[in-house]
Amino acid sequence: MRRLLFVATGAFLLAVTLLPMQPRFVVHAVSDGERLAMYSKPAVVRIIDGVIGKIWFQPPGYQGQSFDVSSIALGSGFFISSNGYIATNAHVVTTTHDGEDKAKQALLWQLVQQIAKQIGKDPRSLNTSFINEHSQLQSFQLIHHVIIPDGTALPFEIKQYGAPTGEGNDQGKDVSIIKIEVKNAPILKMADSDKVQLQDHVTVIGYPGAADTFNSGLLSSKSSLEATINDGKISAKKQASSGAPILQTSTAATHGNSGGPVLNDANEVIGLLTFRGDTINGQEVSGFSFIVPSNTVMEYVKSAGSTNDLGPTDTLYREGLGYYWDGYYSSAIPKFEEVKRLFPQHSEVDRLVQSSQQAKAEGKEK
Repeated sequence: MRRLLFVATGAFLLAVTLLPMQPRFVVHAVSDGERLAMYSKPAVVRIIDGVIGKIWFQPPGYQGQSFDVSSIALGSGFFISSNGYIATNAHVVTTTHDGEDKAKQALLWQLVQQIAKQIGKDPRSLNTSFINEHSQLQSFQLIHHVIIPDGTALPFEIKQYGAPTGEGNDQGKDVSIIKIEVKNAPILKMADSDKVQLQDHVTVIGYPGAADTFNSGLLSSKSSLEATINDGKISAKKQASSGAPILQTSTAATHGNSGGPVLNDANEVIGLLTFRGDTINGQEVSGFSFIVPSNTVMEYVKSAGSTNDLGPTDTLYREGLGYYWDGYYSSAIPKFEEVKRLFPQHSEVDRLVQSSQQAKAEGKEK
């Protein structure tokens, strides 16, 4: 099994109605997929966890060289409470949890790999102790940040940590609750995962690395802030090697989706996307991903002293969307503006305010 470290969105369908003796207005026929996406995206975050540094290596009799080294994990998560608590996988934040000593070991291994590449050898054949003896750490920085959908990066601290699957003494539940310093954040509600049935439709939201195309330059850097949304079905109910319950889904997912929410059609989270199936002939096979159920996640939410209640931002935002989709733009705008006041980093309301104002100017208000 491989962990997933690293939009089925419907379109607005516009039905134009001409009423006798009245100006035209536009009715937004909103699909279920669009509703789910708009409700959920503001609460889904990207998580960056790892270490970067610079190491000077100078073996006896040779000229020294400086190496830039890093070990970074990319994952996903989502707000479970308005005061900044976030659910994700434990393996997404392992570097921060394990501390500086293990982080420095990770940098040493990156150095070994770079040296091996330079001299054309298998890194496993090199003498790691020799390289360590003749190396000096020049700089070292732990990275532990949550990037919310507007691009704001905030450091997190770990509040609860259940060891990754198959590791540690915590039955391998692979859940972590982390926290950042924000107020009135949008959240996602947790469902009762015991009620999940085979072939239930589910939607996965997150930040798969394959969708970033950072190196190709095909997409703008801002596109990395846009979550990817895929859907599928529950294909099996299984157990981890620890005995903990696991759900299997046919939803396409890859590195970076780890810790992202899996939602049912009621816009509630049934679990965290956690790992994918084994490779076949060295190739990753899509459509075989696994989920830590929401009831398992809630054990850690409660242990962290958090709750999972909708906040004022969620209520106002959903009211505003209802008015917006029904064409009552004058009623929608103050709702969105209040959301902006409560949570300035909200990813959607600026665009919705602009769209509402434009619709009013074009005489499209009901």
